[in-house]
Amino acid sequence: MTRHLGERLREARRSRGLTQQQVADRAGLSRKQIIQIEQVVRRVSIDDYSRVVSALGHDLTLDVARRPTLDEVQAMFGTGA
Repeated sequence: MTRHLGERLREARRSRGLTQQQVADRAGLSRKQIIQIEQVVRRVSIDDYSRVVSALGHDLTLDVARRPTLDEVQAMFGTGA
């Protein structure tokens, strides 16, 4: 699931025509951190994940009582199967 999220973030960034540096600047992170998040080289804090999602123009909504469905995740990133 984690690798899938990194891939989704990369796809969302690319579909918006943004560079890793642009997302990093918007999220207040380094380009190296964005690379690590996309490649799932390190664990991502909820705060950093939220910053990246916001930098991509999305809202991060969490329901800690349950896992989101695939449809909900796809809707969050504006993609379909």
